[in-house]
Amino acid sequence: SLYQERLSDLSLSAATGTALQLNTSIGRLSTISAVFLPVISLAALLGINERLIGLDPPVALGLAAVLSILTGGIVAMMARGK
Repeated sequence: SLYQERLSDLSLSAATGTALQLNTSIGRLSTISAVFLPVISLAALLGINERLIGLDPPVALGLAAVLSILTGGIVAMMARGK
């Protein structure tokens, strides 16, 4: 019926809008992460993080490396999808 068709179109439109908003948010987060993770890695190498967050430099460096790899993967997948 016409009512079911319009309801289906409305739900599809809402899902598409939500997906676009989520994609935009992930893109912004990936950009911010890509900018700040090298700074965190450098701070870990210099031992600055130990005073700020209480992590030993090797732990902070490992955490920054893992997050950098994950962010790089997300950025690569997003670039591939465009």
